[in-house]
Amino acid sequence: MPRKRVVPEFKSEEEELAFWDEHDPEEFDDGPADEIIMAIKMTESRHGARPGSGTRTREPRPLHVVPRDGGWAVIREGGSRALCRHSTQQEALVAAREAAMKERGQLIVHRADGTIREERTYRRAPCPPRG
Repeated sequence: MPRKRVVPEFKSEEEELAFWDEHDPEEFDDGPADEIIMAIKMTESRHGARPGSGTRTREPRPLHVVPRDGGWAVIREGGSRALCRHSTQQEALVAAREAAMKERGQLIVHRADGTIREERTYRRAPCPPRG
C-alpha cells in the first residue's frame, strides 16, 4: 500500500478549502481526523442510514466539539459516544475541522458552559467563482 502524504500547513481557512477542492483526502494522512473518520465509518457500517433516508448517500450529521470529563470530545449530532477525546478544545477543534472538511459537513463548537461558540459549514460551492 502506498504511503499517504502529509497535509501541508495552511495560512487561512480559504487556502485550506481551496486545497481540498483540488485534492483527494484519501491520499493524505492527518492523524486525529483519520481516527474520527474511521469511527464514523464503523458506526455507519453497524447502523446504516438513518430511518427514512432511503439511501446511504446522505448529508453527514454535524460534528460537535463539546466539553467532556475535564477535557474536550468530538461527537456526532444526536449521538452520545465520543468519536475522540482531547485534553484541550484547540486539539479537538483541529481534529474535528479536518474531519468535517473531508466529509464536507458541518462543525459546531461549544463553549465550556455548553453554549454554541461558532458554527462552520464545509461544502463545495455549487457555482465556484470563475477565474
